[in-house]
Amino acid sequence: MAQILIVEDADTLREVLASVLENVGYTVCAVANAEQGLTELKSSNFSCILSDFKLPRMNGLEFLKECRAIN
Repeated sequence: MAQILIVEDADTLREVLASVLENVGYTVCAVANAEQGLTELKSSNFSCILSDFKLPRMNGLEFLKECRAIN
């Protein structure tokens, strides 16, 4: 099944999203900020990225632009 990257700074929401997706069979990598997300993206292949819009230091759109530059 697909591998999903979750980038969410709210701990509870990040944990719930990861748990729900793992329970239906997805492999999930959940991180708290965009910088961690970019690090994970450089070392793994993800089928889908779920990102919060309001992230510390880099918003979700900036994060996704960086993702496109990497992959």
